[in-house]
Amino acid sequence: MFRMSPTLPLFFSAVLLIGCQPAVESASEPFAWAEATDSLTIVGEGTVSRTGANVYGTAYTPGGDTLFFHTTDRGDGQSGIAMTTRTDTGWTAPRPAPFDTDRYGEGHPSITPDGAHVVFSSDRTTDGTGPPRDADEFYRASRASGWTDVTRMTTTERISEKRGGVANDGTMYYWTYTRGEGMGFYRGQIGPDGVIRDTVDADPLLFPNDGGENNPYIDPEKRFMLFATWGRDDGYGKEDLYLSSREGDGWSMPVNLGPTVNSAGSDTHPYVTPDGERLFLTSTRLRSPADTSDNWNHYIIRTDAVPALRAALQ
Repeated sequence: MFRMSPTLPLFFSAVLLIGCQPAVESASEPFAWAEATDSLTIVGEGTVSRTGANVYGTAYTPGGDTLFFHTTDRGDGQSGIAMTTRTDTGWTAPRPAPFDTDRYGEGHPSITPDGAHVVFSSDRTTDGTGPPRDADEFYRASRASGWTDVTRMTTTERISEKRGGVANDGTMYYWTYTRGEGMGFYRGQIGPDGVIRDTVDADPLLFPNDGGENNPYIDPEKRFMLFATWGRDDGYGKEDLYLSSREGDGWSMPVNLGPTVNSAGSDTHPYVTPDGERLFLTSTRLRSPADTSDNWNHYIIRTDAVPALRAALQ
């Protein structure tokens, strides 16, 4: 069910607020659980990465103790955005995110650098009634509400907004899909009210006339951007990860992150931890010579093991 903030008497509002407060993240070092090596290793096997349940886009809170992920099984057999939290014994069983609905389709989560909002796409209607819309819009859920208060960020009729990356100043790069036209790549600015304005076509800023850039991660200080794209001549497989560095008001020619990260499968959905030490991504790579499944799983690697990324972080 789509949740809107009701108007309640003060007493009941206070009770509701207390009940909705999210768990406080551990005071331990952020991502202390995430043991990265010089090669990709799978994350959350059996809970996040699961045979027969694909994991697509992921969004970690800054402390690394809460993970939202787009999946074909939220924990109840339905597709959408799942949520899991880290404990002393590992990840909890996936469960539907508080803002996810059964009536509409949600996906492609990302999170603002301060951890205050999860940004996601949905075909829901503004009032949560009626059939799904023909195109997805961006929405955001606030951490202060326990991830239940949802506001709309875009208003487009034909363009489906998908996953984006957000910088400290509210600059957002994101990809879109328009039926009959294909993919797009845009830049916008998130205002104090959460609405994305001043959108411009960002395709020419990366690969001119490519049209396939998607699933970007933007460094909070906008020093560099990571993104995926399909089928380029210097690629290693179906979909590879690339890096572009900031050059004045534009971006450098993107470089492939190389075989340490990219595979014969699809490699996408990058995320760098706030300390710059770890890179997460999702991939359909085969895990052994005997593996025949293109299952989407979640992986981690040390950023020092990826030369182009190591240089961008210095």
